[in-house]
Amino acid sequence: MTQNPLLREWTGPYGGTPPWDQVRPDLFKPAYLTAIEWQRAEIGAIAANPEAPTFANTI
Repeated sequence: MTQNPLLREWTGPYGGTPPWDQVRPDLFKPAYLTAIEWQRAEIGAIAANPEAPTFANTI
């Protein structure tokens, strides 16, 4: 996984919260850029799926 606490799975109440005691301002930009890469890859996988689009394989 990643060393950036903003990109790790969050645990706790309300669906999880970031470990704020480990977060520093310099971690936000790399986290945003990595998250954008992950989402682009997910969109690419959806777009490249040869199956007919359905709610389950698109959303």
